[in-house]
Amino acid sequence: MSDRPHWYQDPPRRQSFLSDFRSWGAVKTIVIVTVACFLVQIVAGWFSPHAYREITQIFGLRTYGIQDGQLSFNLLFPLQLFTYGLLHAGFSHIFWNLFLLWVYGQFIEPQMGKRAFLRLYIGGAVVGGLAQWALGFGSDEPGIMAMPTVGASAAVYAIMVMTTCRFPHQRLMLIFPPMPVPLWALLAVRIFFDINTMASGTSSAVAVAAHLGGAAFGFLWFRKGDVVGKAVDKRKLAKHAKAQEASSSDRREMDRILAQIQAGGLSSLSPGDRKFLERRSEELRKERM
Repeated sequence: MSDRPHWYQDPPRRQSFLSDFRSWGAVKTIVIVTVACFLVQIVAGWFSPHAYREITQIFGLRTYGIQDGQLSFNLLFPLQLFTYGLLHAGFSHIFWNLFLLWVYGQFIEPQMGKRAFLRLYIGGAVVGGLAQWALGFGSDEPGIMAMPTVGASAAVYAIMVMTTCRFPHQRLMLIFPPMPVPLWALLAVRIFFDINTMASGTSSAVAVAAHLGGAAFGFLWFRKGDVVGKAVDKRKLAKHAKAQEASSSDRREMDRILAQIQAGGLSSLSPGDRKFLERRSEELRKERM
């Protein structure tokens, strides 16, 4: 067998898009998906302003709908809790949200890991959306109550709070004035202005309730850990324990039926015993396929 020359190399194997996607970091994934959704908004607006409004009405977060001048519950609300953060009101809106996501995400994602980071981000959006929904009950203006909320601000706030709680004295260089400022000071200023805006009753144009809801979720995560992951793990453990209990019960029932067959033959089995054997036989057949 001859050796390969030293200059020989195997041709690189082309990875599939799915493999590349799985290797992306959480921040990169969020940025690409969000920009793609924003481009869909822009292209739809070029072809038809009506299509742009329809996308916002369907996927933006609306507390209520308006039909014939009357308020009605928005049936798409559960879906919109997850989709409104993918839409934005303009270039400046999406730029600053994704810029802050990138700035803060570079500190915290390596500490959390991709999956936990995504859970924190999505959880911040959902809790922020619920906070904005709750604020709608206090409004007397139907137009404001049905106004779609869009933007990733609530999710980004969750990331900002988590990062600030982990690295409060980490400094960032401001653009103007050019000076380093600790993360805790930047967050304190933003939270102060959001609370002041809500207290003054001028929060209709900016979803400050969503901001504060996302911030609260980020702080809860910092204090209690991966609350979403813990809930999922708890559910998985409960499901596994239930399956184990059912399996143990099936084994006991099988032992009883086999002992009965050994003592009295197949004719001694009741219709219920026969149905149990048929079910177990079908389950084992499916497991072997």
